[in-house]
Amino acid sequence: MPAQYFMDEFLPNSPEKQVCPGVNKQPFLKIPEGAAEKSVYVLLADAIRPFALGFEVVDTSQHPSGGIEYGGSRISEDPPQEKLSELSDDEREKFLDEWKFECDTVLGTRARGQMTAHALTQLGSQFCHFAFSVAIIGKHARLISWDRGGAVVTERLNYNEQPRLLADSSWRFSLSNAEHRGLVKFVTEAEADFVGREICVKLKLPPSTKRFKYEVPDDDVSRAQRDYPDPSTSYCYIGPHPNFPSRPLIGRATRSLPVYDPGTCRVKEGDTYRILHEHKVPHIVPFERGNDVGGHGSHTMTHEYVGDAWVCDLPLSTSHIHYRMVLGVVGREMSIFQPTHELASAVADAMEAHQDAYDATGILQTCERRQCHYH
Repeated sequence: MPAQYFMDEFLPNSPEKQVCPGVNKQPFLKIPEGAAEKSVYVLLADAIRPFALGFEVVDTSQHPSGGIEYGGSRISEDPPQEKLSELSDDEREKFLDEWKFECDTVLGTRARGQMTAHALTQLGSQFCHFAFSVAIIGKHARLISWDRGGAVVTERLNYNEQPRLLADSSWRFSLSNAEHRGLVKFVTEAEADFVGREICVKLKLPPSTKRFKYEVPDDDVSRAQRDYPDPSTSYCYIGPHPNFPSRPLIGRATRSLPVYDPGTCRVKEGDTYRILHEHKVPHIVPFERGNDVGGHGSHTMTHEYVGDAWVCDLPLSTSHIHYRMVLGVVGREMSIFQPTHELASAVADAMEAHQDAYDATGILQTCERRQCHYH
């Protein structure tokens, strides 16, 4: 694909975006002069850095990502090609511009395999629809867009003679939003709140596991059978990063992982009170003791039958567990009060505790708790 056409298709410019600043050719002229592969990395980073607005340009060969595993195995480092400068452009080339597109030399095949492995690692270990890369071959470069359908490669461009194309591609990428850079907007990192510890226990994960919020859309048929307050919104599940990244670059790229439905998450009231007191949330009554009552019938059972064949509908049924507790304060009904100030003060205290609880711990108290458990 022509390089300019590639940028207009995959990295479109818009009038409201800043125009790419002037390009100094000297840093780009130095790139092919690197005596070894590692020196080329440094020269390339120096040339691109002014056009990577808001990004940090890093030579990852000198800064490997610690603890990264792929498919259960650590990724081995790429041994640098110390004699890169001794190869001609034709020997280093991975693609040809003639009709026979791929260069079938040993070095070309090996280089394409390495590029594909890098793209697969990125697509397989991140949450993205597509990814970009740049192939530097001597004084030439190619822009590449990878997705699960294949790859689009530009014609060979001489960045010594036309450095603006390479600079502008980096500039446009840096000004693009996350979605146009390929990131999936329906996967976000979950907040590290007290519920997260409970989720890790349920999923049998270490407490330090990073958790993500997976937004799952619903089709019209399934949505009609549910009682969602807002049918237009997707439902969210909490889970870890996929343990097994997809192996093939193209195709379905199915990944599986255990997730937790936060709608079924149950944190005992006593644990909630302890957390609120640990964070010194005001107006919280002291918790004396409490736990599940236990015994036959203490766990509701109706929800276990809603999926049976004899059920005439799909009712929404939530399970409940009988929990009993004692709070260290004697309260009275707020429907009986003397001066108006007494009622206003109680409401103000409840609102202060409600806000502080959310700000400090992420706990959002229900109306039932606000009525009964604040003082």
